[in-house]
Amino acid sequence: MKLEAPIISINGIGPRRAEALGKLGLFSLRDLLYFAPRDYQDFSAETPVPEAAHGAILALRVMLAAEPKHARIRRGMEITTVRARACGAEPEDKAAQLSLVWYNQPYRARGIAAGQEWVACGRMDRSRGAKLLNPALYAEFPGIVPVYPLVQGLSQKVVRGGACRGGGDRGDAAGRAARALWPHAACAGAFCAAPAAGSPNAQGREGPACL
Repeated sequence: MKLEAPIISINGIGPRRAEALGKLGLFSLRDLLYFAPRDYQDFSAETPVPEAAHGAILALRVMLAAEPKHARIRRGMEITTVRARACGAEPEDKAAQLSLVWYNQPYRARGIAAGQEWVACGRMDRSRGAKLLNPALYAEFPGIVPVYPLVQGLSQKVVRGGACRGGGDRGDAAGRAARALWPHAACAGAFCAAPAAGSPNAQGREGPACL
C-alpha cells in the first residue's frame, strides 16, 4: 500500500467513514499519518476513587459490581450504567463506589459483565454521586493518549487506530511510516492486550480486552 493510496483502501474504512474523515481533510494514508493530535491525556497512573475530583479526567482501576443496565430516556437519548468499586475495596466501602455511565452507546452493555476488572478512563462527575462519564475501558493503563479533532460519525478510537490499520503492521514503506509517525497508536487502544489467562476478563470471553 502506497502513502498516496485513498483512505477508503484501508481495511475497516468504508464510504461513510471515509466521508467523515474527509471533513477533517483526511483523504489518503499520508494525510492520516501526518494528522496531529490537538491534545494529550495522561492515563499512565491510577487515581484512587475517593481522591477523584469533580471534573477531572483520570484513570481508575475498578471492578464491576453488578450487571450493566440500559435505558432509553427519550428519542436520541440512551443511557448505559453499571455499578463499580475500586479494585480491592470492600463492598461496604461507600467512598470507593461509583457508577460508569455512557450516553448513546448501547453496545457497551454487551461487552461487560459483573466481576470483571478494568482500567476506566474518563471524566469524573460528583454532582449526584460519583460517576465516571463515557469511560474507555482498558486491560491496563494506556499511558499518554492522543486526543484528535473529531466530526460526527468518528470516535477517538477510530482515528487513533486508523494508521495502524492502514499499514502499521506492514513491512513496506507505509508500514515503516506508520510505526515512525504513530508510535502512540498502540498505547492509545488501536491494539489492545488480551487478558491474562485466569483473570476475570478472560472467563468466557474472546478478543481484545479494551472497549
